[in-house]
Amino acid sequence: MQTLRATVTEDGDVNLPEEARRLLTAAGSTTVEVIIREDGVIELRRRHLSLDDVYGILPPLAEATTDFDEQIQAAIDEHVAKKYGQQSG
Repeated sequence: MQTLRATVTEDGDVNLPEEARRLLTAAGSTTVEVIIREDGVIELRRRHLSLDDVYGILPPLAEATTDFDEQIQAAIDEHVAKKYGQQSG
């Protein structure tokens, strides 16, 4: 285990030593989680993105549709037409 020192400013800012940043793979502005354990130990962990973090980042595709029932029925109709030469109702 290695012990590194950092200073907490009056504003609550902490500048991590280079070694700690390297271990956290913190480049630029990286979000970390601060975990305060029941025994009083404070841990810093790299924050991993969740689905909620990235949901909606990209704009929807112009041709995208959310009517899955319509898409399913179209696929069934296409399959029936190919297999039996007719359309389902």
